[in-house]
Amino acid sequence: NGAPLTNDFIELATATGSTQDLTGWSVQYISASPGPTTTWQVTPLAGAIAGGDKYLIGEAAGANPSAPLPPTQVDGSINLGSTAGTVAVVNSTTQLTCKTAVDCAADSSIMDLVGYGTAVVHEGSAAAPGTTNSTSTQRAASEVETDENGTDFSTAAPTPTGSGGGAQQTRIHDIQGDSFVSPLAGQTVADVPGIVTAVRATGSSK
Repeated sequence: NGAPLTNDFIELATATGSTQDLTGWSVQYISASPGPTTTWQVTPLAGAIAGGDKYLIGEAAGANPSAPLPPTQVDGSINLGSTAGTVAVVNSTTQLTCKTAVDCAADSSIMDLVGYGTAVVHEGSAAAPGTTNSTSTQRAASEVETDENGTDFSTAAPTPTGSGGGAQQTRIHDIQGDSFVSPLAGQTVADVPGIVTAVRATGSSK
């Protein structure tokens, strides 16, 4: 009731100007007060986040349809808690097993984590503010990361943007990447600014 969007969502961003490959990564969710039988829910990711861009993950739909999300990069079926819970960004698709803040902090596969509301699993001394059906948890300023959920995040009206919503669009160097295979392999990329001025021979560094 009162949700401005039909689906729950998670939005990722990079704080650097470089592309982040998400192949083999996942987002995972656990309820605010996990019990002995509570398990993490997993949504596998694909593709990459271009520097300065956003990556939108659609999750479960509510019972009362409302406005749709913008185009998503991947979709899952996680039903996020409307007032409290914990979301982790993981460099694996293996289901997490930690259920305390200390144990999750020791798990090297967790690249970032935010607990909101009354969540017992969170980064730092306090969880991010709680939410309602009509609000979302958002980074307080320009993707600042201090590992303190209580200060890094605030609560506001949801503003999902997805790919193309960031300040910087995909560039030629984002497509090229640093290895033999492009980090954007398998994705459709259009309207890339710039001109290719030279083609290197295989194996050449000049």
